[in-house]
Amino acid sequence: MQLTKADLKMIETVASTTGAKRKARTISLDDEQYEKFQKYCQDQGLASNKVLDVLIGLFLQAAE
Repeated sequence: MQLTKADLKMIETVASTTGAKRKARTISLDDEQYEKFQKYCQDQGLASNKVLDVLIGLFLQAAE
């Protein structure tokens, strides 16, 4: 896997020990999708909230 500078910046931001203040967010998944997502993250040893943070960040970078 090749990581770009933008990827590294996103990883550093998400992995930062000084988290940003966040407002609550709503996830629009049905129960089956949510459970599948949670199970996948758990099986991979991933924090589901951080997975969402990375995906949102990548989306915003792509939209710029």
